[in-house]
Amino acid sequence: MPLYCQEQPFARAGVALPRSTLAEWISICGVRLQPLIDALRDLLLSEPALPVDEAPVPMLVPGKKKAHRAYLWAYATTPYAELKAVVYDFSEGRGGPRSRASAAAPPGTYRFSACICGAS
Repeated sequence: MPLYCQEQPFARAGVALPRSTLAEWISICGVRLQPLIDALRDLLLSEPALPVDEAPVPMLVPGKKKAHRAYLWAYATTPYAELKAVVYDFSEGRGGPRSRASAAAPPGTYRFSACICGAS
């Protein structure tokens, strides 16, 4: 939910909670959770099969008027794996996460791009 949408209910309840404070809290949570995310990513990369999918997203660069294409990557275990997990990774280009995942793959493992779709 966008921060401006979270700010409004607090204001109606008489709590002045500016978006800048909410953004700071999210940033602090991200920093503190990073070791957990890194450990989960390491576990995922040790799986014998790892579905990987990328989604292009627009990214604005400060000082530039036009958005360029960045990527949101999803790494997930297969339905048959004991560990059930998904890790998302953002990169400004296609090479980063996919290259890291392939380089970190032990011999005899494979990575593939897949569309994991839920039932509607």
